[in-house]
Amino acid sequence: MRDIIRLGLFLLVAISVIKFIDAHYGLTVVVGTSMEPTYKDNDLVVLDRTKEPEVGDIVLIYAEQLNKILCKRLIGLGGNHIVLTKDGITNGGILLPEYFENERNWCSATYNILPIDINVPLVSVYVLGDNRVDSADSRHFGCFEKSNIEGVCIYNISR
Repeated sequence: MRDIIRLGLFLLVAISVIKFIDAHYGLTVVVGTSMEPTYKDNDLVVLDRTKEPEVGDIVLIYAEQLNKILCKRLIGLGGNHIVLTKDGITNGGILLPEYFENERNWCSATYNILPIDINVPLVSVYVLGDNRVDSADSRHFGCFEKSNIEGVCIYNISR
Protein backbone atom coordinates (compact mmCIF):
# COMPACT_ATOMS: atom_id res chain seq x y z
CA MET A 1 0.00 0.00 0.00
CA ARG A 2 2.87 2.32 0.87
CA ASP A 3 4.44 1.79 -2.54
CA ILE A 4 1.17 2.72 -4.25
CA ILE A 5 0.98 5.97 -2.26
CA ARG A 6 4.61 6.81 -3.13
CA LEU A 7 3.98 6.06 -6.79
CA GLY A 8 0.85 8.23 -6.71
CA LEU A 9 2.76 11.13 -5.11
CA PHE A 10 5.60 10.73 -7.62
CA LEU A 11 3.17 10.83 -10.54
CA LEU A 12 1.38 13.85 -9.07
CA VAL A 13 4.65 15.78 -8.71
CA ALA A 14 5.86 14.70 -12.17
CA ILE A 15 2.62 15.77 -13.84
CA SER A 16 2.69 19.11 -11.98
CA VAL A 17 6.26 19.80 -13.10
CA ILE A 18 5.45 18.90 -16.71
CA LYS A 19 2.37 21.15 -16.70
CA PHE A 20 4.39 24.03 -15.22
CA ILE A 21 7.13 23.67 -17.82
CA ASP A 22 4.61 23.38 -20.66
CA ALA A 23 2.73 26.48 -19.47
CA HIS A 24 5.90 28.59 -19.27
CA TYR A 25 8.21 27.19 -21.92
CA GLY A 26 8.01 25.53 -25.30
CA LEU A 27 10.08 24.39 -28.22
CA THR A 28 9.70 25.66 -31.75
CA VAL A 29 11.37 25.05 -35.08
CA VAL A 30 12.40 28.11 -37.08
CA VAL A 31 10.97 28.00 -40.59
CA GLY A 32 12.63 30.01 -43.34
CA THR A 33 15.61 32.31 -43.69
CA SER A 34 14.18 35.62 -42.48
CA MET A 35 16.10 35.49 -39.17
CA GLU A 36 19.52 34.54 -40.59
CA PRO A 37 22.23 34.71 -39.43
CA THR A 38 20.77 34.70 -35.88
CA TYR A 39 18.55 31.68 -36.49
CA LYS A 40 18.71 29.40 -39.51
CA ASP A 41 15.98 27.34 -41.15
CA ASN A 42 15.10 24.32 -38.95
CA ASP A 43 16.90 25.61 -35.82
CA LEU A 44 15.27 24.33 -32.62
CA VAL A 45 14.60 27.21 -30.21
CA VAL A 46 13.37 27.38 -26.60
CA LEU A 47 10.44 29.75 -26.14
CA ASP A 48 9.55 31.58 -22.90
CA ARG A 49 5.79 32.16 -22.87
CA THR A 50 5.83 34.31 -19.70
CA LYS A 51 8.62 36.82 -20.42
CA GLU A 52 7.44 40.35 -21.12
CA PRO A 53 8.85 41.14 -24.59
CA GLU A 54 11.35 43.98 -24.87
CA VAL A 55 12.83 45.84 -27.83
CA GLY A 56 15.59 43.65 -29.25
CA ASP A 57 13.98 40.34 -28.24
CA ILE A 58 13.19 37.73 -30.86
CA VAL A 59 9.54 36.75 -30.64
CA LEU A 60 7.14 34.29 -32.17
CA ILE A 61 4.11 36.20 -33.33
CA TYR A 62 0.92 35.11 -35.06
CA ALA A 63 0.43 37.00 -38.34
CA GLU A 64 -3.28 37.14 -39.07
CA GLN A 65 -2.54 38.40 -42.60
CA LEU A 66 -0.63 35.21 -43.40
CA ASN A 67 -2.45 32.87 -40.99
CA LYS A 68 0.87 31.63 -39.64
CA ILE A 69 3.38 32.18 -36.85
CA LEU A 70 6.49 34.22 -37.64
CA CYS A 71 9.84 34.47 -35.89
CA LYS A 72 10.97 38.14 -35.85
CA ARG A 73 12.99 40.67 -33.86
CA LEU A 74 10.96 43.18 -31.83
CA ILE A 75 11.92 46.68 -32.99
CA GLY A 76 9.18 48.76 -31.37
CA LEU A 77 6.51 48.50 -28.68
CA GLY A 78 3.23 50.37 -28.46
CA GLY A 79 3.83 54.12 -28.20
CA ASN A 80 7.31 53.95 -29.79
CA HIS A 81 8.25 56.13 -32.77
CA ILE A 82 10.11 54.02 -35.35
CA VAL A 83 12.00 55.45 -38.33
CA LEU A 84 13.70 53.29 -40.96
CA THR A 85 16.09 54.96 -43.39
CA LYS A 86 19.05 53.78 -45.45
CA ASP A 87 21.22 54.83 -42.50
CA GLY A 88 19.56 52.54 -39.98
CA ILE A 89 16.62 52.17 -37.63
CA THR A 90 15.75 54.53 -34.80
CA ASN A 91 13.34 54.08 -31.93
CA GLY A 92 12.47 57.38 -30.26
CA GLY A 93 15.37 59.05 -32.04
CA ILE A 94 17.92 56.53 -30.73
CA LEU A 95 19.77 54.46 -33.34
CA LEU A 96 19.13 50.78 -32.65
CA PRO A 97 22.03 48.34 -32.68
CA GLU A 98 21.99 45.77 -35.44
CA TYR A 99 22.16 42.23 -34.11
CA PHE A 100 23.85 40.89 -37.21
CA GLU A 101 26.30 41.95 -39.89
CA ASN A 102 24.23 44.52 -41.74
CA GLU A 103 23.99 44.02 -45.47
CA ARG A 104 24.37 47.36 -47.20
CA ASN A 105 21.63 46.53 -49.69
CA TRP A 106 18.93 45.60 -47.17
CA CYS A 107 17.04 48.80 -47.83
CA SER A 108 16.59 47.79 -51.49
CA ALA A 109 14.50 44.88 -50.23
CA THR A 110 11.90 47.25 -48.84
CA TYR A 111 10.48 47.74 -52.32
CA ASN A 112 11.21 51.47 -52.42
CA ILE A 113 9.17 52.16 -49.29
CA LEU A 114 11.94 53.85 -47.32
CA PRO A 115 11.88 55.99 -45.38
CA ILE A 116 9.34 54.47 -43.01
CA ASP A 117 8.17 56.70 -40.17
CA ILE A 118 5.58 55.17 -37.87
CA ASN A 119 4.14 55.63 -34.41
CA VAL A 120 3.39 52.14 -33.11
CA PRO A 121 -0.19 51.95 -31.78
CA LEU A 122 -0.40 51.22 -28.03
CA VAL A 123 -1.67 47.64 -28.45
CA SER A 124 0.80 46.76 -31.20
CA VAL A 125 4.42 45.93 -31.94
CA TYR A 126 6.76 46.54 -34.88
CA VAL A 127 8.88 43.54 -35.92
CA LEU A 128 11.59 42.88 -38.52
CA GLY A 129 13.50 39.82 -39.63
CA ASP A 130 17.27 39.99 -39.13
CA ASN A 131 17.71 39.01 -42.77
CA ARG A 132 16.19 42.27 -44.02
CA VAL A 133 16.65 41.27 -47.67
CA ASP A 134 14.46 38.17 -47.29
CA SER A 135 11.87 38.92 -44.62
CA ALA A 136 8.13 39.56 -44.73
CA ASP A 137 7.57 41.71 -41.65
CA SER A 138 6.15 45.01 -40.41
CA ARG A 139 7.61 46.86 -43.41
CA HIS A 140 5.09 44.98 -45.53
CA PHE A 141 2.22 44.17 -43.17
CA GLY A 142 2.37 47.04 -40.70
CA CYS A 143 2.22 46.62 -36.95
CA PHE A 144 1.11 43.36 -35.33
CA GLU A 145 -1.13 43.04 -32.28
CA LYS A 146 0.99 42.58 -29.14
CA SER A 147 -1.53 40.01 -27.91
CA ASN A 148 -0.49 37.81 -30.87
CA ILE A 149 2.98 37.28 -29.40
CA GLU A 150 3.31 33.58 -28.55
CA GLY A 151 6.53 34.03 -26.58
CA VAL A 152 10.14 35.18 -26.55
CA CYS A 153 12.89 33.01 -28.05
CA ILE A 154 15.50 32.53 -25.32
CA TYR A 155 17.87 29.77 -26.46
CA ASN A 156 18.91 28.06 -29.69
CA ILE A 157 19.31 24.34 -28.98
CA SER A 158 20.65 23.65 -32.47
CA ARG A 159 23.98 25.42 -31.88
